[in-house]
Amino acid sequence: MERKELAAQNAEPPKVACLWMGEDGGYRKEMLLEKRLKIAVIPLDREPMIEFPIDEGTLFHVEYREGYLEKCEGRAIQLLELAIDMKANIIVFPEFVCSQEIQSSIQRYLRQIYEEKPQRLRNLLVVLAGSAWTDNDNVAVMFSYDGRMLGKQYKTERFSDLKKKGKELIENFQNPGKETVIVEVEGLGKIAVGICRDICNQDYIKRLTEIFSPQLLLVPAWSSSLYRGFENQLKEITAYNHMTCSVLCNCCEAMEGQEFREEIGMLVTPVKRGSVVEGKVCCIQRQKGNCRHCQKGGCIILVHMCFRSSSVKRGRMVTKKKQINCC
Repeated sequence: MERKELAAQNAEPPKVACLWMGEDGGYRKEMLLEKRLKIAVIPLDREPMIEFPIDEGTLFHVEYREGYLEKCEGRAIQLLELAIDMKANIIVFPEFVCSQEIQSSIQRYLRQIYEEKPQRLRNLLVVLAGSAWTDNDNVAVMFSYDGRMLGKQYKTERFSDLKKKGKELIENFQNPGKETVIVEVEGLGKIAVGICRDICNQDYIKRLTEIFSPQLLLVPAWSSSLYRGFENQLKEITAYNHMTCSVLCNCCEAMEGQEFREEIGMLVTPVKRGSVVEGKVCCIQRQKGNCRHCQKGGCIILVHMCFRSSSVKRGRMVTKKKQINCC
């Protein structure tokens, strides 16, 4: 990769972090030999959590509403705990709503459980703690099962679809793409991250997937529309390198204020049609009946995936999806 291909002039080259398997390394390696994964998508909350104040002109930043931390910190940990109890291997939170305090709480929780009851974490590999508005930047953090920070991902492309008073507003972060993390897991492959708009305007992320060929691309998002901004772009990434499976986790808050839609996330997996590899789209859905109970604690959507060659050839890598309420 040439320096001119980085997200910005002051951006650092991508860093590859290797996941240490720990005391349960033998179990984790055996688990991955099964070529199956459970991925927990956590849309967090429907209630208003963030605001978009104007800095100047058309530039805006993100602020957290009064009472946000008091409510959402406990909810995030409860949902994390539920995902762990459901034996999730990978856990993904949405964009924006995992503030620095919540990211720190997730890290403390993982550290505490690893010290006190490490067996509870024997199925877990990594947690993508969404993204937070951090020192005028939009930053996602990746943690290993034991709470070790594997790296940070700075958003590259500015969100500019928010409209107010006839103006198109632009996300006012300062260091686009400053840090990029890619996690390598023995027996699985590489895991990359693209934050919301980084997929819509995909040049940098597409180049990363071309170079590093990640098995998984995790996408924390805060978007009122999934298909227009992500479907074709993620399909193109998969078709281009033939192996990347994308997992998009949207936030329920972003879908409020419009007619209820079940789609709260997206999976794109490779499938071979004749001699051509394409991306196959599978929606991650919430059920309206379950969403009525959201105030009781929220939910996770647990996605079962199979990476065996027979499943890939048949285009059936997603074997099961289930919404599980926390109440």
